[in-house]
Amino acid sequence: LRLDARQMRFVSGGIPLLSGAEAELDATIAADLKNNRFTFTDNTFRLNAIALSLDGWVHLKESGAIAMDLTAGCGKVLFKDVLSLIPAFYTKDFRNLSASGELALDVWAKGEMHGSVLPAFAAKATVSNGSFQYSSLPKAVTDIQLAAGISNPGGTMNKTVVDLSKFSLKMAGNSVAATFHATNLVSDPAFRASVAGKVDLGAIREVYPLDKQIDLGGVITADLKVSGRMSDIEKKRYEQMAASGTFVIEQLGLTVPKLPAVHIRRAAATITPKAMTLGDFGVTVGRSDLSAKGQLTGYLGYLLRGDKLAGRLYVRSGLLDLNEIMAALPASEEPAAVEEQPAEPMQVLVVPKNLDLSLNTELQKILFNKMTVSALTGEMRVAGGALSLDKLALQLFGGKASASGRYSTAADPSRPSLRLGLSLAGASFSQTFDELEMVQKLVPVFAKTGGDYSLSLDMTAALDSTMSPDLQSVNATGEIKSENIRVQNIEAFDALAKALNNDKLRQIEAKDVAIRFAIKNGRVTTQPFDLKLAGTNVNLSGSTGLDQTIDYVAKVSMPASATGGVLETLNVKIGGTFTAPKITLGVREAAEQAVKKVVDEQIQKLTGSESLAAEVEKQKENLRAEVEKQAAKLRDEAKRAGEKLVAAAQAQRTKLVDEAAKKGTLAKFAAEKAGDKLVAEAEKQAANLAAEAEKQIAKLSAQGE
Repeated sequence: LRLDARQMRFVSGGIPLLSGAEAELDATIAADLKNNRFTFTDNTFRLNAIALSLDGWVHLKESGAIAMDLTAGCGKVLFKDVLSLIPAFYTKDFRNLSASGELALDVWAKGEMHGSVLPAFAAKATVSNGSFQYSSLPKAVTDIQLAAGISNPGGTMNKTVVDLSKFSLKMAGNSVAATFHATNLVSDPAFRASVAGKVDLGAIREVYPLDKQIDLGGVITADLKVSGRMSDIEKKRYEQMAASGTFVIEQLGLTVPKLPAVHIRRAAATITPKAMTLGDFGVTVGRSDLSAKGQLTGYLGYLLRGDKLAGRLYVRSGLLDLNEIMAALPASEEPAAVEEQPAEPMQVLVVPKNLDLSLNTELQKILFNKMTVSALTGEMRVAGGALSLDKLALQLFGGKASASGRYSTAADPSRPSLRLGLSLAGASFSQTFDELEMVQKLVPVFAKTGGDYSLSLDMTAALDSTMSPDLQSVNATGEIKSENIRVQNIEAFDALAKALNNDKLRQIEAKDVAIRFAIKNGRVTTQPFDLKLAGTNVNLSGSTGLDQTIDYVAKVSMPASATGGVLETLNVKIGGTFTAPKITLGVREAAEQAVKKVVDEQIQKLTGSESLAAEVEKQKENLRAEVEKQAAKLRDEAKRAGEKLVAAAQAQRTKLVDEAAKKGTLAKFAAEKAGDKLVAEAEKQAANLAAEAEKQIAKLSAQGE
């Protein structure tokens, strides 16, 4: 059997383990198909320059067990050939690489495998006195020592032993050494590990050909030892464990194309079995800076098993540019296209579920989307996949705010949930519109609004995959107050001013405005509120939609000079959209209002303060003596009073219409309707006077008899 392969590439977890490799298999297999026994002789597998031999046999038993006696190995292999398997070394500069030292590899397996039972096996690899150097670089990596193995005496996987008894190297005056040993891998892993050394990252460029666009520097010093059992970690029996040492990073800098530059000023930590104490940590990522100190517990379980990491940190920052940081986060694990792509939209910031951290924060400036948050201080907590805020003080939209709430990716990392309680004072209308996209869509009138406002808000919402609110999911209630609102060039108010022939309505300068509002199903609904505009009172209520539609009713107080005093208020319906409003005047309601007002006033004037019944009472004594004489007189007076009332009403109608005609069509229309009603009412009152006179005459006649 022969097999050849070229340009092999193997990637696992996004990490290339083989790249541009070639393989060759030359195998001779003796197959006893009757007894299911296969014998391997003179078998060679070559990967690049490393040739592995395989000898032995495999027997497939009727019981299902697999018996075997196999050995594999490569004897002595040049260390350069080992480096050829590592993609980071096997590049165009590989031909300029010189190396010394040898690798020895031995693998064997003997026994039976059935179910969970394993044969005895062992794999051992050693490197002695390895070194390498690129001819174009001044320094070499030397004294590379490696002794590693994995073995099992046969039986269960739990008996497997992993042992890295030696790993060390020297690099441009720096040295690193590490060990690791683990047993009982299944039931209760027992382990011990150590790392010690000092690495000047700037020296890497002296031994390895880094890309010219990559800049790396800083010093890492470590002296750490840890040992124990996984059960002790799980049950927090830290006294049964051993952990000690320090880890220090100083002036670490990393610059990589298309990513924000990272600079760790200093990071120093000490460890005990129970906790890791962060005495000093300062980092800049691009334009952002962050410093922290505090203590973390459960760090061993977090590092080894991904268990919960808890603790308290004190966090400080002069600037956090979340836009720059989140834009650098990978959107997916797909390889980047060759062609340059437009900037990726912001990705969801996922809160890890295995963190339980309390953060005392003091952040001077935060940039998020178009928002700028300043002077943020207070307590934050990261726990269970959520970030919680508790009465944080901050500056937002030019004002001062207090915020409480919760941002969570626990239920669905692709659709975060947001709950926010906000109290805001002295904020700018225009700045709010410029920085918050949700306001641009729900309240576009803010674009042309000047002045300051205060706000109380309780809101819940779902965010989409770009961290923007799904406006259909927003539910909120609150109140907005302002001592001084300035609005001009609003199409809806321009149309209203034109319809009412009042240019003062084109520009709003209102004082002491209070508006209760609610947001639901993509609409902002306001309860009735008053605006006092240059002598004109306007009461507004209605809603605004995501599609920019508006549905408002305005009750406008009409000045007496505009309607001749016959119309006090006018209802105006404002529909359409913000850019194309539709104005509908409540003419019918206005006419009915004018009629009632005029009739009430004129009847009062014409009838005086005394009623007909009172007048009749005055005549009762005289009527007893002269019933017939007074009856004729009463009829005559009732008739003359009725004619006078009708004549006065007709004259008043003419006067109202003439005066209103000077004020405009709407005023004249209202006056005509009111005058007609006035005359009709006067005629009705005249008939009532005559009827009342006859009624009284009949009564007086009966009394006289």
